[in-house]
Amino acid sequence: MDDAIKKLYIEPTSECNLSCPMCSRNYWVDEKKGHMSYDLFEKIIAEAAELKSIETVFFGGIGEPLFHPRIIDMIKAAKETGKRVEIITNGTLLNGELSRKLVQTEPDRLWISIDGIDEPKYESIRRGAEFQSVTQNIKYLNAERKQMRSRLELGLSFVLMRKNADQLPKLPAFARKYRIMEIKVTNLIPNTREMVEETLYTRALTSFTGPKGSMVKIDLPVFDMADEVKEPLFSLFRSYAEFYLMGTPLKRQSGYCRFVNEGNVFVRWDGEVCPCMSLLHSGKTYLHDYERHLKFATFGNIRDKSLMEIWQSDAYASFRNKVVAFDFAPCTLCGSCDKLESNEEDCFNNTFPVCGGCLWAQGFIQCP
Repeated sequence: MDDAIKKLYIEPTSECNLSCPMCSRNYWVDEKKGHMSYDLFEKIIAEAAELKSIETVFFGGIGEPLFHPRIIDMIKAAKETGKRVEIITNGTLLNGELSRKLVQTEPDRLWISIDGIDEPKYESIRRGAEFQSVTQNIKYLNAERKQMRSRLELGLSFVLMRKNADQLPKLPAFARKYRIMEIKVTNLIPNTREMVEETLYTRALTSFTGPKGSMVKIDLPVFDMADEVKEPLFSLFRSYAEFYLMGTPLKRQSGYCRFVNEGNVFVRWDGEVCPCMSLLHSGKTYLHDYERHLKFATFGNIRDKSLMEIWQSDAYASFRNKVVAFDFAPCTLCGSCDKLESNEEDCFNNTFPVCGGCLWAQGFIQCP
């Protein structure tokens, strides 16, 4: 592993203008909320400018980045470092004026979180948002992109659950209509027992991920998704087999943390340096219908030390090595002991933070 920082996530704020029922902010434990001070941001971005290994600065975390009063200044300063700059938003604040200012700062990609492609479905999930307003904002943004001949790319982030699974076939047409070039679909992280019923990976959680060669290998060709194929193919994929498409594996990565393995680091709104999205805040969630209380993990605060001092500390380096090896208890596969109730220790005698129950590392959750 090339142990260098490649992608810097900055959480401008943990505040949001919406109150979506599935948002983890509603279930935080002992967490304050607020905006990152601009002085702190200037310290972070000055350090980032000096680190040649950093390729991308990403504005996002848990909160609405465009809700920060100086987000345009932040994006502009990040672009001046010469790094690739990305940002994620719920799209509700992208009115004509803000769209123009945003395009003028020339970020490389804007991700928009949309979990419904028609008005009733969208508004039942994104509480406090109006579908027509958000789509109008995307039109404003596209008009500014066209006028300024901007190279800004648009992406769409979609949280999949039972109530909106019927929206999946509508995504390609929506993307073409609004000039969106990439769609990331992720599963729902359940924060209540009711949300557990909305998840679509209960069976997959316990699917076998043993050594290569221990399952039947099925290699499929490319074929039309004709009516005659749909039901048989659905039944086939429900079997415990190892699937390939013309020799290319069709399987989730397990025991792989994209954040650690790919050189990502998060700086929270208050300056805490965290290793991943899962450990960014403390809160309540569920796994196998068990309530879990997860603590956030920090390896230092950038107010007190430089980013590289924190990154190169023995504690942080040791944690990254442990995550790369991923010798944690298989909590997503098992989920049967009381140690599942937190991320403080597991039955392999690993101590905080343990990652065996992480849905990101087991291929169920993804984010830009």
